[in-house]
Amino acid sequence: MQEYTATHGSTMSLFPQARDWTKAREDAGMETDSHEDMHAGELETSLLLHVAPELIRDGNQNADWTADDRPHLLTLGMAAYTTSVPSQF
Repeated sequence: MQEYTATHGSTMSLFPQARDWTKAREDAGMETDSHEDMHAGELETSLLLHVAPELIRDGNQNADWTADDRPHLLTLGMAAYTTSVPSQF
């Protein structure tokens, strides 16, 4: 969403609650739940594919968007659980 805002300006605001995301996942028949889905995972990619498909990078179909067990996320960061995290931002 940040990349969309940077490209198109402040045109939208989203403030969903946990129950809203849960219902959206159920209604859409998504494969992941809120714990399994990672940043740039199934939910975020689906939103951007609808709103601004040009922002989705090639290769997302095969990206590693789930990591069910990530007990050291806060200390090791995303790079410990995915190969698609860039080494530098």
